[in-house]
Amino acid sequence: MWDHKTRSVSRLWLDPSNPRLAVLSGSHSQSDLLAELIQHEDVKGIAKSIAKHGYFSAEVPVVTQEDSKTVVIEGNRRVAALKLLLDPSRAPQQHRRWFQKLADGAAAEIPEKITVAIAESRRDVVLYQVERHTKSPTKPWNRAMYRAFQVALLREQGYEPGDVRLTDATAAQAHLEAALYQVLPALPVASDVATKTSNPRTFPLSTLARIASSKSGRKLLKLETSDEHGFVTWMSQERFEAALTRVVEDLARGDQDSRSLNADASIDGYLRSLGLAGGRRAKAATPAAAFIDRASVETPRPARKRTRTRAVKKTKRTKLVPPGFPCDVANDRIEKIFDELKGLKLVDFENAIGVLFRTLLDCGVSHYLREGGHHAQLRRDLAAAKTKKGGTPRRRNVHPTLNEMLTWIENNSPADVDARVLQAIRNFKTKSAKSLCLEDLNQIVHNEYVAPGADELRRTWDSLDALLRLVLSPVLEE
Repeated sequence: MWDHKTRSVSRLWLDPSNPRLAVLSGSHSQSDLLAELIQHEDVKGIAKSIAKHGYFSAEVPVVTQEDSKTVVIEGNRRVAALKLLLDPSRAPQQHRRWFQKLADGAAAEIPEKITVAIAESRRDVVLYQVERHTKSPTKPWNRAMYRAFQVALLREQGYEPGDVRLTDATAAQAHLEAALYQVLPALPVASDVATKTSNPRTFPLSTLARIASSKSGRKLLKLETSDEHGFVTWMSQERFEAALTRVVEDLARGDQDSRSLNADASIDGYLRSLGLAGGRRAKAATPAAAFIDRASVETPRPARKRTRTRAVKKTKRTKLVPPGFPCDVANDRIEKIFDELKGLKLVDFENAIGVLFRTLLDCGVSHYLREGGHHAQLRRDLAAAKTKKGGTPRRRNVHPTLNEMLTWIENNSPADVDARVLQAIRNFKTKSAKSLCLEDLNQIVHNEYVAPGADELRRTWDSLDALLRLVLSPVLEE
């Protein structure tokens, strides 16, 4: 489809318009782009894989010429990893030692030149990107990234909605969500919320978009979608900003979520409780950009002080997921399962929570192994063990069981697995009188006579805390 040429890695430019970097506003240097990719897009994981197994030339980055520069349209994470392995001094100060150590100990040769596919223009790459990032096993863009990509095509490159799999109605929604994505990190939120809103990857943007696009949301926030601006509001600028900030804080803290705001009636009641009923329509509409531009000089407000009474007795949490427990994985299904678990009360939904908990563990551990580059080795080890026993080789489409995945982690101890995680795995695989073990969770899913208890589920989550934090909110190794 495109000509393939060999190009020096040092002469390739990362793309500032990459949807993964859409959270960055304004003009940014190549160093800024490298820092963002390291912080949020697991470039360290890719670099580790390249250093250990070599660079896989079968996946060819796609580039195009823009202003005499060879810009990487597809493959920015891989190119960034190569750049940092070849020249660790390009990494932010706090990461240089890590990349230098990795480069010095690399088992495979790091190529200074790679094959790239040269497209005539960005337009030539659009359909390839849509297929690759919404249907293939490549790490997908999340919803906000995909919306930013669609809107950029509609506004800047003259595409029609149908060209990027949108109808006129969903195009309006895409414009709205992309604008919210840009406004979100610019709001003057309290300091305890700012860490979430400054990185919209961790914020429930779809719930905020549901509020804004609902009948009651449009009416009470006096909001209209706009192809040009994303959205405009006919409420006074100060009042709208205060209202949106309050909504964002409630969502970030978990005071409201997709389950409590799952219908127009519940959204209407919530917004009215904030005092948004009534109020005059402003003489002129305020576009989304006004909030982005203003807030670039704002600093977060101190966290709202909440009056607390001294507890006589520690109460048990009503939901399985502890308050504030993080989930920061780029996988829509895992995020949805996690959000559903957060919304269910143990006293009412013990069985559903038990099944969802087992599913979250399976998906979370599998995602961790795949993102860390361990999944292929796990499959090879399982196949070798099967062959050694004289059994029939496992079919390629058979997914490893949770027990097999946990046993592999226990036996191989990847670099980011510490003693607490290993102990949690060992305890989970052993029968206990206090918490549920792996076999117990399997029985809950498959045996109609086995049901979980609320206390057992709570204790099981707590006993697996180290493992859950590893797979749901991984911390990149320094």
